[in-house]
Amino acid sequence: LSETKMEVLQSQMNPHFIYNALNSIQSLVTSDKKDEAVYYIGTFSRLLRQVLDQSENNVISLEKELQTLELYIGLESLRLNMTPNYVVHIANGIQANDEKIPPLTLQPVIENALWHGLGKKEGEKKITLSISANIGWIICCIEDNGIGRIGAAAFKSPNIIQHQSKAIDITTKRLIDCNDNNLL
Repeated sequence: LSETKMEVLQSQMNPHFIYNALNSIQSLVTSDKKDEAVYYIGTFSRLLRQVLDQSENNVISLEKELQTLELYIGLESLRLNMTPNYVVHIANGIQANDEKIPPLTLQPVIENALWHGLGKKEGEKKITLSISANIGWIICCIEDNGIGRIGAAAFKSPNIIQHQSKAIDITTKRLIDCNDNNLL
């Protein structure tokens, strides 16, 4: 039952991820940016292949998650017309190939950093992913130098029904279930 519940939560996450990428491609096509659209489709196909391969597993290596994030950030950077400085710090003693996490665990947080924190920011845009360990736990800390939650809220129109994101809630449930079932 727990494994089925994990699969359902993960299957909810994948359409969210794919929907956003297809919107990016649509935006490039409608903006008549053929070369960018062709590049985006190629990168998206590699990313989609990774996501589909990973979706068969409740957990993947941290290294594979980081590779997926690199592709994702590249796609979103093109879509948002920005080049964030993306830095990953992995503490000594952590072997990214040996550590396991649920697929697409970090992506929704990176997505929020890009769209809400950095998307409206002027000047340098930076995302830092720091990975450390503490008594049997892997700690992933994502920081950005964006406009912050209060600043992002100022861009929301009070007259428009806002999309209610489920990605962070789904990810939280997936992590709780993985930990409850000793999958990590």
